[in-house]
Amino acid sequence: MDANRFYPSLDALEPRTVPSVTPEQVVGAFVRAEQNTMNIREVAATVGKPRTQQQIQLYARQLPVIAADSRADAAVLDQFRADLLARAAARPAEAPTLLKYAGVVGAVQFDAIVTAAYAELFGPGFGAPPPVPPPPPPVTPTPVDFGTDTAGPLPFPLNDPGFRNIGNGVRVQDVTTGTGDPVAIGNNVTLSYTGYVRATGAVFDSNPAFTTNVSTMALIPGFANGLVGLREGGQRRIDIPAAQAYGANPPAGSSIPPNADLVFDVTLTSINS
Repeated sequence: MDANRFYPSLDALEPRTVPSVTPEQVVGAFVRAEQNTMNIREVAATVGKPRTQQQIQLYARQLPVIAADSRADAAVLDQFRADLLARAAARPAEAPTLLKYAGVVGAVQFDAIVTAAYAELFGPGFGAPPPVPPPPPPVTPTPVDFGTDTAGPLPFPLNDPGFRNIGNGVRVQDVTTGTGDPVAIGNNVTLSYTGYVRATGAVFDSNPAFTTNVSTMALIPGFANGLVGLREGGQRRIDIPAAQAYGANPPAGSSIPPNADLVFDVTLTSINS
């Protein structure tokens, strides 16, 4: 289901319609549930097929996160749906519109529950730890302090006012805007990039013609989400904390230290599909 179809639902409702959860929590849960549903379908499509060691390590890290996030997102959407149904019962004149929104929320809530179940089912096969109880509904994160130093080892400063936070500590700066349709999760794209270790400025990887699917199953989460919205010909810098990169387990044989923050300088060549 296209997440963009859901935003008008919130815009059309008065704030008191959702007393138990905030609109930001609902939209975050909705978008994350849609993305995780797509990710778990990609995993299911590979069952019984050979996998590289890198893919196995990636699945082992991501599946417990998908399971926990999906449980939490289902809880947020369940509360929002209950709020909609209560208001529909109290205000019959608004009931047709509110019941329509409740149906959209219920469908995505069901997807989140199924996604969590599959993530927990697949997880032990990749060495994932047992599932943990879902956390409470998310709260507004504390802004990340990136400091003020401009004389660091990178070839460009990270305190440029053009950087903006996109969530989970990831920041992006559009150097060149580009043209055409924006990248969305699920697109296949071709791009060039240079990857830096943030602390040292060391280049750990570069590729002048990299073709990939934009998803957190194909890419580290910070890189996949940092590409969203980039247009063809556009250049973007993506500042990624270690938790949204490789964490304590960088790829074997790479020059990335454990728990390293990463920075990518990316130029989008084309959106292929």
